Amino acid sequence: MVISTGHEIEVKLRCDSVASLEHAGIKLTLERARHFEENWLFDTPDHQLGSGLAVLRVRAMEGAGLLTYKAPPPAGSPISQFKKRIEIETTIGDPERMVAILTHMGYRKWFHYQKYRTVYDALLPNVIGRSGSGLALGVGVEREHVGGEPRIG
Repeated sequence: MVISTGHEIEVKLRCDSVASLEHAGIKLTLERARHFEENWLFDTPDHQLGSGLAVLRVRAMEGAGLLTYKAPPPAGSPISQFKKRIEIETTIGDPERMVAILTHMGYRKWFHYQKYRTVYDALLPNVIGRSGSGLALGVGVEREHVGGEPRIG
């Protein structure tokens, strides 16, 4: 089981192709090939999570899955295109059973979505690291395939 806890800073930008990122000097390394994902978002019957901008998600992909909790943004955070919050995530062996557990605990499925995703790591060449070269920031470039057309986001 893998459990990760950390601060997530998420920014979604539209980009038409992987080639345009590479042309801009961003070095991309394939982290995870194109795969299908199914996602369920949960909330309490009185919408405690959503009203506080928190997220509880079950993601199924290739026979395994992830349970993710995204905490609300810190109080007083400015409204921005950057989403900064604590994220706690763990792997789960049977996502459908996790959906059943959460449902039996009183959580309600309020949103369900499916998509194809390709994930890359990105090396940003114009950001100088300690070595004096480009800096790898653990930037994930996710290529979402919506309606048959790939989209970087």
